[in-house]
Amino acid sequence: MAIRIGRWDCGACGHVGNLGPDTKCNQCGSPRPSNVVFYLPSDSDEVSDENQIRKAKSGTNWVCAYCQAQNTATDTVCNSCGSPNTPQEEHRKLEEKVYDLSEVPTSSEDIKRNKQTPPPPPPKKSRKWLKILGIIVGVVLFFVFLSTFKSDVDVNVDQKQWSRTIKIEKFDFVTEEDWQVPAEGQLLESFQAVHHHDRVSRGYETKTRTVQVKVGEEKYVSGQKDLGNGYFEDVYSTRPIYEDRTETYEEEVFEDVPVYQTKYRYKIKKWADGCLPAV
Repeated sequence: MAIRIGRWDCGACGHVGNLGPDTKCNQCGSPRPSNVVFYLPSDSDEVSDENQIRKAKSGTNWVCAYCQAQNTATDTVCNSCGSPNTPQEEHRKLEEKVYDLSEVPTSSEDIKRNKQTPPPPPPKKSRKWLKILGIIVGVVLFFVFLSTFKSDVDVNVDQKQWSRTIKIEKFDFVTEEDWQVPAEGQLLESFQAVHHHDRVSRGYETKTRTVQVKVGEEKYVSGQKDLGNGYFEDVYSTRPIYEDRTETYEEEVFEDVPVYQTKYRYKIKKWADGCLPAV
């Protein structure tokens, strides 16, 4: 896995781009802050020196509990105050962080944006029901207002008329068709008609299609790991490799075949709806 050198900016003098492993600013000599967040420039080269690679993989830096100076994982005592690096001492280690490739900070500005981005505001509660309630109240008040007005109107009726419709039923012969004749029916004729369709196979057809076939796997850089000591390490993931291929296959072909049966036309007496003209 490729190792790359990160950067950090000095908060005391504003010097930009101190090498990640350096614990002091190259311009003013101020110590690297204990809450440092490293970033990885997009043009950072891969480390090839074996000593640097060993140093990068030795572990995270630790911050002295007494003087806040930063030390490498291999330092047995603080290089500033001489405090021993033992389990009994409450020294703090810098944290390792894993970034997705699209989230890797490439400058201190990226770090500031990530810290200062406010959380999204909570979704506003819908006030639609308040609007509906207001409309209903307004309509009710409007009709109450109208009901307060009263007026008497005198009218004269010159003439009036009315009509009515009488519904009747008539018991008479009607003509119907069905697959059998009722007991009360009188057969008129019989004939062949399509009763239903059967789905019947009529063989196979050779066709072609394009399919994706997995032919292997590949590793790719999916992120960066902040090693907590000024170095970054490529994070790899695996994805399948597919290849388009054309293949032939046999597809069964079906046909809807009509099935005929004897159908009957007959007459039968039934009550039929009817009506008299309006009077």
